[in-house]
Amino acid sequence: MSTPTTNVTLGVYVSPDTIEAVLVRRDGDRYEPLQRFTRPRVREGQYQSADQMAAALPGLSTSEESDYTLQVGGDWGGGTSAASAPAAGAQGDGAATVASVAGRPFAPALKEILAECASAGYKDVPVAFCLTAPEVSYLEMMAASADDKKAFDKKKVAERVRERAPQADPDRTAIVPLGGPGPDRVLAVAVDAHDPVSATLGVLGDDAPVAAHLDAEATLIASLIGRVHATEGERTVVVRVGTEDTLVLFFEGPSLTGVERLRSLSAYDLPETVASRVLLQQDARKTGEPDTVYLATTGRAEPLLDQFATTFPEAAVERLDEAIAGLGIEVPRDEGAYRAGALLAAATGARELSDWAVTPDVHLLPTKLRKRRRSTGISWPTVAAAVLLLAVVAVGVLRYLYYDAEMTALEEDLRTNPPILPDENPDLLQARVDSLNYAFTTYTRALDVLDSLLVGSDEWTQSMRLVTRTTVSTGGTWLTSWQPDGGTLFLKGQSLSRSQIVSLARRLEGQIEMIEYTDVGPRRVYNFDMRMPVRREMPEIARYLRSTAADRATADSTAIADADVVLDPGGHDH
Repeated sequence: MSTPTTNVTLGVYVSPDTIEAVLVRRDGDRYEPLQRFTRPRVREGQYQSADQMAAALPGLSTSEESDYTLQVGGDWGGGTSAASAPAAGAQGDGAATVASVAGRPFAPALKEILAECASAGYKDVPVAFCLTAPEVSYLEMMAASADDKKAFDKKKVAERVRERAPQADPDRTAIVPLGGPGPDRVLAVAVDAHDPVSATLGVLGDDAPVAAHLDAEATLIASLIGRVHATEGERTVVVRVGTEDTLVLFFEGPSLTGVERLRSLSAYDLPETVASRVLLQQDARKTGEPDTVYLATTGRAEPLLDQFATTFPEAAVERLDEAIAGLGIEVPRDEGAYRAGALLAAATGARELSDWAVTPDVHLLPTKLRKRRRSTGISWPTVAAAVLLLAVVAVGVLRYLYYDAEMTALEEDLRTNPPILPDENPDLLQARVDSLNYAFTTYTRALDVLDSLLVGSDEWTQSMRLVTRTTVSTGGTWLTSWQPDGGTLFLKGQSLSRSQIVSLARRLEGQIEMIEYTDVGPRRVYNFDMRMPVRREMPEIARYLRSTAADRATADSTAIADADVVLDPGGHDH
């Protein structure tokens, strides 16, 4: 029986090179991350090489360099949390990604994450997505004049989106008002027509999870900062440094005033370069000195924090997780807290569970993929279910009336023709009962002694039989050796898939101690060490003897009773 998922949501952050997911549970006003998942994005129909895996999940190396331990379950800070490798090329707003995997669905990765959530007891959990550039375009638009009210009509915005981002879907463009002095401005958040989230849900079909929300990275951060900094006139800058680009957001009080995506700037540039480029954008926008600077990055957090503190001496320079923690979202205090993807995935899930007044409230999913949690009208499935329920109740009432009439007839027949009760000697009946109790006690004592000798006698045979059958039924996995170690069995083996190793460990109730892999031609072979408990159970022969002995005890007692052997209190036979 799975744990109810009404207070649990899976937040998924989709970047060009990785999929970051965090399972979040609400507990009062707190939002607790239960598990964290990181998966690389690969091209459709393409094998994943060791270099690609190591780039997206640093720390996972080949078996010649170091071992890699897979932890099944655990807290979200225990997963891989280093920076991802840069993808080649840099694209403009909305431009198609050439060297990365923009627009490609990530159905296998999402299905694997949902399977791990289900194995942890959280089945059918709703999913909230957060999508980032280049698969989302941020287009600032300015009114032609202060009286031009039609400049921000959806039709006008759609025309401008078609001109500036041809690959975007104008029908799924969110319009976010921008604050600050000057003429009226809006931010058009346009998602690609073939975005990876919609493609993934379409590939999964009936197996797709409940898609609760799809937001963009900039508007998600804006909704968080708007709750933390609500003082009018307070200037805030949020800098997210990624492996392909850098996103800079400017705020005045709770209002978003501007968004800049620096395509050629990444976490692999010098901290001085990153800070100077942000300072240049501040001067170009004439936003004034910021009061607070929040920083989120995929790596090298400490040098960036020191450099931003030097570049903005009058501002409070903090990590973005400080602001998120202020909203009640628990985050770990280790290198995992610096990863922008993990933070935003946790924030996405927590915001979906909260009762905040979300501003801006952006929905980028296609209408046909939005699965609403509540339905306000009576649809035909409800009517059909009601009719079926009435039919079941009617059949139940008819069956009750029928059996009630039949019971009344039987009672009347018993009153008319009462049965003849046997006239037996009470002493004879008591003797039969005593003989049955004596036989039962004798055989039970003997079986207890036999069980104490047999329990555990075939534990190793049954354990090897269980391991062999389970390995064959799992498929794609074979064992190279096993060795008894105290009360456990130490197994070594190989497999063609990590998921098959996890499935084998789950079915054997074992613990994975080590996984390493080696590329053999185009395939990847995983070597693993696993330890499973040895079960001490009663052998099958002992259960058979107990059943036979119980039948024998009944037969002997019946024979004694039939012989009419009655013992008086003095112990003499009659």
